[in-house]
Amino acid sequence: LLQRRHEPARVAAALAAVGLEALAARLPQTLSGGQLQRVAIARALVHGPKLILADEPTGNLDPTTAERVMDVFAAQVREHGAACVLVTHSRAAAARADRVLTLTARGMRPHPGPLPQAGEGATRMSALSQVGEGATSTSPLPQAGEGATGTSPLPLAGEG
Repeated sequence: LLQRRHEPARVAAALAAVGLEALAARLPQTLSGGQLQRVAIARALVHGPKLILADEPTGNLDPTTAERVMDVFAAQVREHGAACVLVTHSRAAAARADRVLTLTARGMRPHPGPLPQAGEGATRMSALSQVGEGATSTSPLPQAGEGATGTSPLPLAGEG
C-alpha cells in the first residue's frame, strides 16, 4: 500500500480510516486476519472509487472495528458519491444500507421486515447478507419500474 506510485498522504489517510496507521510499515505476514482485511479495504478505497463491491467486509472483525469499517464505507458514499453493494451476514452492517433484499431459493425479494436501526445511514448503500432463511442484500438500486430502462438492474423474484 505504501508504494511510490501512490500519494503518501492518501495512503496514510486510508490506513488511518481503518485504524492501521501505526502498522503501515509492517509486512503482510506479520498482520492478523482482521488487519489484512482492513488493509484490503484501505487499498480498495484509496483511489476514491465510485462503486464499492464488498463481500463480507466485516466478517473477521470485532463489533467495534466492524462499525468503524462501516463508517468508512458510509463516508465514501456520502463524501464521494459512491455506490456501495455489500454482501454480509451481519444484521448491523445490513441495517446501515438504504435498501435490503433477501436472496432465497426463489430469487431476490425485498427484506420481509425491518432491520435494527444502526445509527446514521448512507444514501446509495446496499448489502447482501445471509439472515435467517435467506440472504439479505441492501442496495441503492432503483425500485422496480424506475430507471432509464423502466426496470431495476437486478429484477426481484417474479419480475421480468
